[in-house]
Amino acid sequence: MPGLETATTLRRVSVVLIPLLTAILAAGPPATVVTTGDSLTLGYSLWLQDSFYEVVTSVQVGQAACGGTNSLKYTGQSPDACSGDYRDFAADVLQQDPDVIVFMLGTNDAIQSVPDPNMITRYRQNIAAVFEVFGTAVNSAGRRPIVVVAAPIPIPGHPAADVLLRDTFNPWLARQAGDRGFAHLDLHAGIQQLPHWQIYYNDGVHLWALGGTGYQWMAETVRDRVLAALAGDPCRCRCDLTGDEEVTTEDLQVLLGALGVNDAGDLNYDGRSDLHDLLELQAAFGGVCPSCP
Repeated sequence: MPGLETATTLRRVSVVLIPLLTAILAAGPPATVVTTGDSLTLGYSLWLQDSFYEVVTSVQVGQAACGGTNSLKYTGQSPDACSGDYRDFAADVLQQDPDVIVFMLGTNDAIQSVPDPNMITRYRQNIAAVFEVFGTAVNSAGRRPIVVVAAPIPIPGHPAADVLLRDTFNPWLARQAGDRGFAHLDLHAGIQQLPHWQIYYNDGVHLWALGGTGYQWMAETVRDRVLAALAGDPCRCRCDLTGDEEVTTEDLQVLLGALGVNDAGDLNYDGRSDLHDLLELQAAFGGVCPSCP
């Protein structure tokens, strides 16, 4: 299963790559990450800035989110619950000049789709329009922001809606991410890999139990996916670690040697430490660019 293989590789090399990403981002320009969505985004965003500070100081976090938001409220067709205004959340995101946008929305739409199945069609139409805006935006650096589409977590407190989220909403989001060249983060599957994962819920929707431990996990997971996406940005990465204007096995050895793990070069376990290992590391973290400007 490709997804399982990628997850295994991520776990295997994350201890190597996260320090590398710290060095990459520290050497490059600051990055602005804007999270956007509903109350789940509000929850994990409380921990996200501190989570970044644990590994890198050059990432700043912004937010455009409100509890109870569905696709109608997100696109300004209904007033949001925070301000009572008709708010264009996508515009609020872009006003913050993001390098990375982390989008997660669909929980409220799934719940509301149980009595009103037409909400599914409205959601797809509304969010497709939002993705079109994000996908064509250009920030002040003259680049298109990286968009990370996160699949909302399960909602065990609403079983019928949870089925819709799992089988209808989240697969559609994954397809949209793939079709548009966005990054994808499956928080729905990820949280279910935690032992006794339902204990983190306080009400079957939110993760305020145990002092918000579930949101802290979510913040760390989002952080690592964003770092991986930034490492894959050709404007930030430093693939040519030796400065010889080529990406070769020497770059892999410099990477590993700087981290004190020269004996871990065989990342694909084929008995050799070669360029395929560098490619394995790049592919697992979203495709670090094959050459750098």
